[in-house]
Amino acid sequence: MRKILLLVVLIFTFCRCSSDDSSDSSSTTKAFNSSWTPQYTSIVGYWTMTSSFFSDGSILLADIGDNGTIRNPNNLGMSSISGPVSFALHFDGVDDRVQVPYNNNNNLNLFSVSLWLFVPSFGVNRSPISSRDAPVAKGYAFYVNSSGQPEIRIGKGNFDDWGVAIGVTLLQSTWTHIVFTYDGTYVRLYQNGALQASLLTAYMANTTQPLYLGAGGTENAPNAVDFFLGNIDEVAIWSSVLSDSDVQTIYQRQKL
Repeated sequence: MRKILLLVVLIFTFCRCSSDDSSDSSSTTKAFNSSWTPQYTSIVGYWTMTSSFFSDGSILLADIGDNGTIRNPNNLGMSSISGPVSFALHFDGVDDRVQVPYNNNNNLNLFSVSLWLFVPSFGVNRSPISSRDAPVAKGYAFYVNSSGQPEIRIGKGNFDDWGVAIGVTLLQSTWTHIVFTYDGTYVRLYQNGALQASLLTAYMANTTQPLYLGAGGTENAPNAVDFFLGNIDEVAIWSSVLSDSDVQTIYQRQKL
């Protein structure tokens, strides 16, 4: 009888340990941290996109870098939803956006940006993230264009002069991992871990305007423009250039 009880205890212990070992796919281990994230010490901005307060002026906390301010004057739809890593934010495509104050750390001459997108429909140009100025083109703006193609637009420092790298059409209503990098010479665009576009281009960093999550313009209009319709998760900015293998590591670690 004792042998049977001992066997049951051993089986239970083994199963429990096996379950614990599989925690690698949990939200905790999939979030960026120093134990696995490529070039973690170079991350200057990281937003897990987790919030439960959506009134105009409420704060979106940053894990690294500056907190953002939620701008949702009409309260038409910003909300928390399930994402690739714990919770994500839903943007209504009308006025929802998060405004992060200008910081030189988010506007360097070499950089990488990573995020997850879920786009339910196409038809107009919409921007999930931007840090740019206009009409003199400075900084960058990432778009999903009217045809559903991802675009990274890089300001060259001249009037309305943008270098544009275009990826392959996204799948609607499907989470897609996006990374774009600039190494001082080339801008590169990755989708789900694979390099899809590269462009030789000059670049002039944004020097005054805030970073936006969920919109593609400045407040000079006086409102932001090109509001994003869909869901955004795990936004991060590096002060360094992620390699192909770095991008693949992030995608494989965090993918659904």
